Amino acid sequence: MSAAKKNKIDFELIKKYFIGTFNKYAVFKGRARRLEFWIFFFCTWILGLIPIIGSIISLITLIPSIAVGVRRLHDTNRSGLWLLLIYIPLPIALILSLSILISGGGISSIGSADFFSAFVSGLGALLIFLLILPLVGIVILLIWAAQPGTAGKNKYGPNPKK
Repeated sequence: MSAAKKNKIDFELIKKYFIGTFNKYAVFKGRARRLEFWIFFFCTWILGLIPIIGSIISLITLIPSIAVGVRRLHDTNRSGLWLLLIYIPLPIALILSLSILISGGGISSIGSADFFSAFVSGLGALLIFLLILPLVGIVILLIWAAQPGTAGKNKYGPNPKK
């Protein structure tokens, strides 16, 4: 293969996997190849950078992103529940910060120094869960997404790499 063909962007592959992922909008069963996952991931990331409409694109691609992530985890013979590494820290952080606030004197102490210290402690816990845990989860999930899928059939279906 010539160097020009190696460096050429294959728009047919992009069309096949990006549009194909939308055709499987909410399909959480089966498996997804690395190529399908990464093309969808990078296309949505690039489209998300567009000013003003990036947020709309992020909302439109939310369910397909979760679905292709679940299918990609299935390809590596892992449960799609591992995606909760990203989404679970929020309720935990809210419950933890609320419990710290209540244990620091409760609602009756609003305006006092105890309330302020409890609020700052709760905010610190919230930041830990909202920033650090999801980032660790994202790194783990990206490493797993980069790994080759299970050869042959696994408990989630046949190998998508035919």
